[in-house]
Amino acid sequence: MDNLDWLSPHSSLKYLYLSGIDLHKETNWLQAVATLPSLLELQLMECNLNNLIINPSIEYLNLSSLLILDLSGNNITSKLPNHFFNLTNDLTYLDLR
Repeated sequence: MDNLDWLSPHSSLKYLYLSGIDLHKETNWLQAVATLPSLLELQLMECNLNNLIINPSIEYLNLSSLLILDLSGNNITSKLPNHFFNLTNDLTYLDLR
C-alpha cells in the first residue's frame, strides 16, 4: 500500500486494523491516522514502519480518543515523537515492541 489517503473521508472510524500490510512507502501514515478523531483502536503490527516522522506543519497530533495502540513488530528505529506523549489518560493497551 503506497498511502493512506483513503482514510480522511472516514472520520467516524473507530477501529483500524492494518496489521501485516506493508506500509514502508507511506511516509505520512501518522498524519493520516490523525484525521480520525473517533479512533479508539489502532493496530499496525508488522507493517514495516521504521520511522515515526511527523510532518512539521502539524502542530498537534490528536490521538486522545485512542484506547488501544499496537505498533509491535515494526522495528521502529526513530525517536518517539513528542505527540505520542499526548495520548489519552484512558489508554488501556500500548505495545511498541
